[in-house]
Amino acid sequence: KLELRLEDLVSLDSGSVFLLPSAFASDVNDCTGLERRWPTELFAQEAMRLRHKIFGCPTLGVHGLLDRRDAPDSAIEFSTLPDWCLHAMSVWSVLSRYGPNLLHYKAMQEIEAQKEFEDLCTRISQKRVTVDLAESCRQLLRSCAERLGKEASDQVDAECRSSLQALLDNCRTQCLGDLSRALEARRNKLPEAQHEEMKKKLQVPIEYQGDLARYTWSITLADALDRDQLKSLKVHFKAVVEELWRQQPTR
Repeated sequence: KLELRLEDLVSLDSGSVFLLPSAFASDVNDCTGLERRWPTELFAQEAMRLRHKIFGCPTLGVHGLLDRRDAPDSAIEFSTLPDWCLHAMSVWSVLSRYGPNLLHYKAMQEIEAQKEFEDLCTRISQKRVTVDLAESCRQLLRSCAERLGKEASDQVDAECRSSLQALLDNCRTQCLGDLSRALEARRNKLPEAQHEEMKKKLQVPIEYQGDLARYTWSITLADALDRDQLKSLKVHFKAVVEELWRQQPTR
């Protein structure tokens, strides 16, 4: 129904298929009719050759000498087991994320490009939002909290919210600037729809950081107002008690 050929989805060369012999050999005794099975050395040798071929390591020949027939230079990144594990995890991550919609992509390059763009958004957000913007918000809230009690609460609240919005707008501009510079450095241009999608993804952590800062400031402001009201009540009760004492006739 998709009018796609198998050759367009899977690319196989002569080195992509590795046939293994049977792990056991068997023989039937003509006299007793019993079958006898035993493991073969050929299977173990071929399995070891396949393992070394995957990891890109030289294999051991018949006489225990290094045999580099199955160690292509292009597989040098799999020279260690941790490297192979990282590669397998990366492939599995792509399959688990895009597997249901795999046939909707024109080529595997688009999947890699999508993953690259998401990693780019993550790096930009990590630097501009998680580090820079979060620290700026903490400094702003700390400064405004110190002004409470010394200045009018309404004025401090208005200035804090205005400064916070300026920080969010500045962070948004920096993120979009980093994104534009990174895309301009690419050889292949990004479709406009995908560009807009990346912009929206960059907006999410900024808005989340802004909501978190506003919520924290609301709690700080409410605590400061409660302290001011309690202080005002204490002053009021003290004045009332002193006035009552003055009105009492001296004995």
